[in-house]
Amino acid sequence: MKARLRENAGYAAEAVDRKKQGIICRVSDHYRMSEGLGDDIQIRYDVIAVDGEEINWIKNAFDYTGKAF
Repeated sequence: MKARLRENAGYAAEAVDRKKQGIICRVSDHYRMSEGLGDDIQIRYDVIAVDGEEINWIKNAFDYTGKAF
């Protein structure tokens, strides 16, 4: 989840850039390994963006990258 309280900070979803997506993918790899889950498990990355009073759920927001940029 990403939240923005002030409008001049930009949109919350914009904060989930390519670098952050790579980090999220690496964390999910670590979780799968620690839980003994295989590479064949399906993963979907959603983003919940909160901009003031507005909440946006972006389903399947990005694809697996496997590395941080």
